[in-house]
Amino acid sequence: MAFSVQAIRKAGGFNENIGRIGNSLLLSNEEIEVQDHIRDLGFDIWYAANASVRHQVLPDRLRRNWF
Repeated sequence: MAFSVQAIRKAGGFNENIGRIGNSLLLSNEEIEVQDHIRDLGFDIWYAANASVRHQVLPDRLRRNWF
């Protein structure tokens, strides 16, 4: 997903209190919350079926014990 700087700043960014933190905090959906807030502020939300994102995954995150 991608956001304009203006939209994400007006929305106040992501709520860091509901993101996953190791095994101790398994809450999620901060991306849905910020999208809802952006929409409530009057910005449009678009689905781009052809969009792609590439991530660099560090080798230590490919091991079973990381999960």
